[in-house]
Amino acid sequence: MSLHRITANSDEYLRVNSACASITVRGVFRVDNANLKAGYDCALTKEKFNSKYIQSITTFHGTPAVDSTVREGFRVGGVGVPIGIGARHGQGVYSTTMPSFAARFARGRRLLMCDLCVTNRTRIVGHIHVQPDSALILPAYVMET
Repeated sequence: MSLHRITANSDEYLRVNSACASITVRGVFRVDNANLKAGYDCALTKEKFNSKYIQSITTFHGTPAVDSTVREGFRVGGVGVPIGIGARHGQGVYSTTMPSFAARFARGRRLLMCDLCVTNRTRIVGHIHVQPDSALILPAYVMET
């Protein structure tokens, strides 16, 4: 697992930064974790095969546990893991299409930009997406705010 700094004048940086218009981004790091990526791709293929796949979208996740998340992946609270914030909309990994909302939960200066596989089991409440299968959300970038 490694984090690669994205240069500020690159197309990749500009694409990530433009998705975060509601917050100030000071740095962007691409998450390179072959194990997490392989798990995500496998789970995505399975969902498509089982006709449960709807779409893949970009979401944001705020957590003080950025390092362990990019190293080990997301873990669903309540499944052998303490629930960190709450479970108002059920068990699962919570993410949002609003980076400013996710930043409230970061408790620091780093935020995750994720690839989320939306399935027929994903609960969507406004801008909040709750994915009960942690293999179907991949931390793609770490953003310094």
